[in-house]
Amino acid sequence: MSKEDFKAFVKKKPELVRYVRDKNISWQKLYEIYDLYGENSDVWREYANVDNPTNRLSNSFSDIINTIKTIDLEKLQSGIDSIQNTISLIQNFGNKNTTNSNNNYQPRYQYHHMDD
Repeated sequence: MSKEDFKAFVKKKPELVRYVRDKNISWQKLYEIYDLYGENSDVWREYANVDNPTNRLSNSFSDIINTIKTIDLEKLQSGIDSIQNTISLIQNFGNKNTTNSNNNYQPRYQYHHMDD
């Protein structure tokens, strides 16, 4: 197979260009695979599926959906309640410190004469 055939093949598969630009493989290695297997081989599915933005997006979306399906809502609610309790405890602790320090403040007289 010639280099011109390989160039025409790469023009039909732009995901290969992205794959090389991301430095996942070299042009030489792709050409060797092309020379060994040809353009109709199943080996190209690996490169097409990995770098196709549509597939990447749909895979990400399906991963998110599968993750959401496996979430135990009772444990999630329990965790959220625990976090809310911790935050309110910290807020109450902070409010008590500022309230006490403000209530105990008594201004001092700057000029105070002693009676002799």
